[in-house]
Amino acid sequence: MTLHSPTPDEVRAHRASLGLTQPAYGSLLGYSVRIVQSWESGVRTMPGPVWLLYRALSVPRVRRMLRALGLWDSELSIRRHETAP
Repeated sequence: MTLHSPTPDEVRAHRASLGLTQPAYGSLLGYSVRIVQSWESGVRTMPGPVWLLYRALSVPRVRRMLRALGLWDSELSIRRHETAP
């Protein structure tokens, strides 16, 4: 199965539909604002699996499930869990 990588316009439109700034959008999955800017400008292509995750996070039911599991914080980002070395 091949996952579709979004166009720069699709990335920009998706971020706008969520009402998020570039920094907030990047922080959802731990990406920097520079990476988001590069996706939106076409310098880099967002990998298909990352696009799938971003789209899943825009579904309210997914966010509620993550909140219930303690994996979604109030700042609209996935909580990072540190693992012992």
